[in-house]
Amino acid sequence: MKSLFLVLLLFATSAMAIITDPQSNQLDNTGAVSKRDGVYISVKNNSGVSVSDGWVMVFDTTSDDGINVTTTTTAGLKAACVVAANSGTIADGALIPKCQIFGYHSGVQFGNSGADITGATAGEALFAASTAGKASGLSGTLVDTSAEVVKLMPIGISLDNSTTSGVVEAFIDIR
Repeated sequence: MKSLFLVLLLFATSAMAIITDPQSNQLDNTGAVSKRDGVYISVKNNSGVSVSDGWVMVFDTTSDDGINVTTTTTAGLKAACVVAANSGTIADGALIPKCQIFGYHSGVQFGNSGADITGATAGEALFAASTAGKASGLSGTLVDTSAEVVKLMPIGISLDNSTTSGVVEAFIDIR
């Protein structure tokens, strides 16, 4: 009897996890956005510097543990997550409790300097830039084609047009 109860409890909690998994924006009765849902992971900042809202993070392959993240200066790498809005400054070695992998983000850090970085265009993909912690648009020089073939991994879609460094609104989809 205990086993049956535990099995039923397991199914019930699994069903609740599926039902409550945030995957969309919520609208009020007037059609205005009342809540923007997102999906987050908890990771540890191992970048050697403090990071803050909107920084693009990649997995630290020297730690090789799937928990530590860092910044990158290699354009086009697969991002692990983007530091969630309202996270504040997170010191090196500290936990990043909310690092976003899916949903609307109000301020992804965006760089517009260097040969591989172009302006953000609304509706087009953003990628990890060669400027640490930043995202960039795509240009013809983003990847050195004389080296090994690199598969570009988008962070998400820019919701803003921008030609200057700063932040852009974006829909993150790193899953």
